[in-house]
Amino acid sequence: MEEIELHILEKFEIVEKLGNGNYGIVWKAINRKTKKAVAIKKIFDAFQNPTDAKRTFREVLYHQEFCDHENVIDLQYVIKSQSGKDLYMILEYMERDLHDVIRAKVLIPEHVKFIITQILRAVRYIHSGDVIHRDIKPANILVNQYCHAKLTDFGLARSVLRDLVTKNAPVMTEYAATRWYRAPEILFGSKLYTKAVDMWAVGCVLGEMFAGRTLFPGTSTLNQIEKILEFTGIPAPEDLEAIDCPLAPDILTALEVSKIRSINSYFPGLEDSALDLIKGLLQFNPKKRMTVEQAFKHKFIEEFRILMDMNDERFGIERDSKGKSVVIAVEDTKNLTAKEYKDTLYVEIHKRKKTLRKLGKNYGSATSTNSDNFLASKSPSNTNLQDGDKTPYNWSGNSTPNNIQSKVHSSFTSKHHASNSPISTKSPQHKAKPSNFTTLATSKFGNLKQKTMPLTSPFKKQVNEGGFSAKMESSLGLLKK
Repeated sequence: MEEIELHILEKFEIVEKLGNGNYGIVWKAINRKTKKAVAIKKIFDAFQNPTDAKRTFREVLYHQEFCDHENVIDLQYVIKSQSGKDLYMILEYMERDLHDVIRAKVLIPEHVKFIITQILRAVRYIHSGDVIHRDIKPANILVNQYCHAKLTDFGLARSVLRDLVTKNAPVMTEYAATRWYRAPEILFGSKLYTKAVDMWAVGCVLGEMFAGRTLFPGTSTLNQIEKILEFTGIPAPEDLEAIDCPLAPDILTALEVSKIRSINSYFPGLEDSALDLIKGLLQFNPKKRMTVEQAFKHKFIEEFRILMDMNDERFGIERDSKGKSVVIAVEDTKNLTAKEYKDTLYVEIHKRKKTLRKLGKNYGSATSTNSDNFLASKSPSNTNLQDGDKTPYNWSGNSTPNNIQSKVHSSFTSKHHASNSPISTKSPQHKAKPSNFTTLATSKFGNLKQKTMPLTSPFKKQVNEGGFSAKMESSLGLLKK
C-alpha cells in the first residue's frame, strides 16, 4: 500500500512520509518541475466499496468547490493510479497543524484572535454554500509561520439543502467529527442536525487554543456527554427537545455528571469577551448556539475582522460568500455503486479541467499517464486523511494573505517549547506530543528583520505599499525584543 507508482515518482521526489492511517498515506515531496514542496496523499482502494467510493467522491468534489477561499486548503489536482484502484491528491505542503501548535504552547491572545477569525471566514464560506464540514478540529486546521490558517479535509462534508420535492431536511449520520469535537446533538444520535454542529466544533477549537488542552476528552460517547454537561449544565426540557432525539431523556438517566464547573475554572484569567464567545459557541441547544455570522461579528475578534474586511474592500474582494448553494454531481442522499461513483468522479474531474482551460487558467500540470484523470484547481493545496475517529496528519502552508502577521509571526519565534512530534495512529483523538516548534521557529520562522514574505497576489501590492501592514503593526503593538 505504501508503494509509490512510477508515474508519480517521475514528477515528484519523495522527501519523507508524513503519516498513514486506515484510508491512506501522505508524503512530503518536491515537484521536480517547479522545485516546490507538495504533499501527496494516496487514498488506498478509493473505490473498493460504495461507502469508500462515496467518501472519496465527496472529498474531491467538495474540496474543489471551496478551495478558492484563502482560508481553505487548495487542491492542485488529482491523479489516478495506474491500476485504477488508488487515487493521489497533489496538495500544497504545509509544515504544522493547529494541534501541534497548541501543544507547543506558543499561542498568545493575538494568535488566537487571528486564527479564529480566519477559521470563521472559512466556515462562513462553506456554510454559504449550504454545506457543513463536520470534522472541524485542530488537526484539520493548518497554520503557517505567519499564523495564516486554513481549513482542510472535506471527506465528511455534507449538504444541508432540503429535498426539493419533500422539503425535508437531509437525514444525517452520527459518523461525523472526531468524538472530542462532536456537538451534543450528534452524540445523542440526532439525524437532523444543522450547521450548528460546525459552530460547536469551532467553540471547542477556540477553547482549546486558550486552555492548551482538549476541553472535552471523553473516553466514550457517554463519557463525552458527561464532560460536556459539566460545562453546559443539565439541559432543560426545551434544550433536549431542540436536539431532536427521542432517546435523550433515557440517555440522561444513564449519565454520571460530576459537579457543574464554572466557565472561569476552564479558562482562569481569560478576558470577558473571549469567555462570552466561547460560551456562545458551546451552547447545548443548537438553536441557541451562535451562528457563524453572529460569531464573526463578536467583539472578541472585532479588530481583526475590521482590518481584514478593509483589506478585502480595497481590492473589491468578496471572500466569505459562495453566492449559491453547492450541489455536487451526485446528491448526498443518493447511493450509487462503487463503479458509478468512480466513473462519475472522473467525468467531473475532466469537466473541471476543460472549464479551467476555457477560462485560460492553466493550474496544475498533467502528471498522470492519463492526463484527463486529474483535477486542476486554482492554486496549490493540502488536506489530510482524517475521517471520523481516524488519525490526523499535519503540515502547514507557506503563503500569507497580508502582513497582518507581523506580531504573531514574531512571537512564534520568541517562544521556546521543544519536543518531538510523532504521528499517532493508536488513538482516535490524536494524542500526539507537541511538535519540535522551537527548532522550526528559530530556523524557518525566525529572522525578525526579514521584511519580505511570500504573499498571495491580491495582498502583495498592499503590503508593499505599507497600508495594511502599518495598521496591523499599530493595532497589535510592537513585540518586545
